[in-house]
Amino acid sequence: MKKSVLIIVCVILIVVLGIGLNRCDILGSSKKLLEKVSKEPPKATVCIDAGHGFADVGCESPYLEGYEKDVTIKIAKLLKTELESRNIKVVLTHDGKKFPSCDEILKGVNKYGLEYDSTRLIENNNFSAYERVIYANVVNETEPIDLLVSLHINSIENHPELSQYELYYYENNPHAAELKELCESLEDAFDNDTKTAVTAADESYTVTRYTEYPSLLVEMGYATNREDAQKLNSEKWRKEYVKTLAEQIQKFTDKY
Repeated sequence: MKKSVLIIVCVILIVVLGIGLNRCDILGSSKKLLEKVSKEPPKATVCIDAGHGFADVGCESPYLEGYEKDVTIKIAKLLKTELESRNIKVVLTHDGKKFPSCDEILKGVNKYGLEYDSTRLIENNNFSAYERVIYANVVNETEPIDLLVSLHINSIENHPELSQYELYYYENNPHAAELKELCESLEDAFDNDTKTAVTAADESYTVTRYTEYPSLLVEMGYATNREDAQKLNSEKWRKEYVKTLAEQIQKFTDKY
């Protein structure tokens, strides 16, 4: 009888030990899988430019909470988080608190032999659109940029009824055909009237004109329109807008 009990106990111990070892194997495999996923290199690099900032406050209106610069940096940071969750590397031209000095930009420009207009690089309490795009070009030399997105808010005091999103890209950008597809996708995805404009040299925005990689300027509504401003003031709307924008950016970077 004692011998039978001893045999049963041994069998139980063997079974329990086997289950434990098997569980350890499963947990170990899961850990290795998670480590592999976490170490997966980013699928793409996106540069986000929060329009205006510092001494350049951008537009304002009675309906908008703060200035344009206050809203664009909030949305830029939300977009950064959303894109990073999709394994896309993000570079900000600035974080709303500090920006590269002209000396820093010039070091990169000279190191990589990039073209620039020295008269447009000015050391002051501002970070102009030209300085931002030249800085992005320096970054592109070591971290190739798959897409630059410059975020802005429009305004027109004489037409408070005007409400729409606007997308702008430069007609001579080497990736104009791909940008056209991206704009068409965004037009379909956004829940508002969306106007896409292809700009010529004399009409182009600085951040879209001086790049060889795809660059897009996005106007996210009109501060002078009460409904648009209410959306821009809303954290919930900003998160939904950013999610839609990130989805289309991901499709674009996956494709190209």
